Amino acid sequence: MSLTTVERELASTIGMSVEICEIVKQQCPGILSQLSAVTADYQWQPIAGLSVAVKRSDVQPMLAALQPKLIPHGYRAFWSESRGPDGRRQSDEIAVARTDSDTFILDIRRPSGANYGVSAADVVNKIQDWKERSKCQVIGAATDWVAIDFETLPDNACRFAEEVYCFCPDTVEQGVGLMSEEDDPETFAAARKLCPTLSAEMQQKIDAQTARFQQMTLPPQLRQMLDAGMGFSTPTDMGIRLLAYNLQLSRQLFLWWD
Repeated sequence: MSLTTVERELASTIGMSVEICEIVKQQCPGILSQLSAVTADYQWQPIAGLSVAVKRSDVQPMLAALQPKLIPHGYRAFWSESRGPDGRRQSDEIAVARTDSDTFILDIRRPSGANYGVSAADVVNKIQDWKERSKCQVIGAATDWVAIDFETLPDNACRFAEEVYCFCPDTVEQGVGLMSEEDDPETFAAARKLCPTLSAEMQQKIDAQTARFQQMTLPPQLRQMLDAGMGFSTPTDMGIRLLAYNLQLSRQLFLWWD
C-alpha cells in the first residue's frame, strides 16, 4: 500500500525512511501518524516514531508480521494505545520507533499503578528483575498496563504468581480470580495440582486481608451475599493458583492497574 503525500511528509519530519514507513503501511493498513510519549510530568509530546490505530484483534498478528521485517533495520513495533488531547483513550495502536530494546515502550509510556503506590520506575525495575530470572520481552504498554511474553518463566511458577499478585493485584482480583469453578472445573483442578499450597508468607497476607475485610461495616444485604459467595470472585488463594497455571500455559502476562 502506497504512502500518501501527508505520510511522506511525516516520514521526512521524523527522520524515518520511506522504506520503513512502507513496511508498516503494508502490515497495518491505516493512517500513519506521529508517535507521542509521556514526559516525566505526564504531559504528551510528539517523538520520532509512528502510530497506527488498529483493532485489538489485529494487534498480535500485526506484531508477528512486523517484527521480523523491522528488527533487521533497527526498529521495533509495540502494542499500545493512543490518547486524545484530553487524555482519553482513543484506540489501540501499533507504535513503531528506532530502538533495539523491548523496554523502549516503558520509557515513552511510563506505565504505573498510582492507586497501589507503584511508580513508573517500580515497573521498570520489576521487569528488569524478571528479565534476569527468565527469558521474556515486553510487547506493549500504555500508561496503566504492560504486556509481556515469556519464553521461559522463573523457576517456581507458583512463587512467581504470588510475586505478580503482590505487585499487581488486579491480575487476580480483576482477572483470573473472576473465573468460576463451575464453568471450568478442569482448570481449577490443574491449578490446584500445580500449586498445592501457597507460601507461608503469602498465606499470612491473605489471612490478614480476609480478617480486615470481615471487620468492615457493610450493609446487611451485601454481607449476606458475600457470606453466601454470590456474584463475587474466586478467593485470592485460588486466584493465585489460577494465575500460576495460566502463566505456565500461555507464557503471557498482562499487568494493569485500575
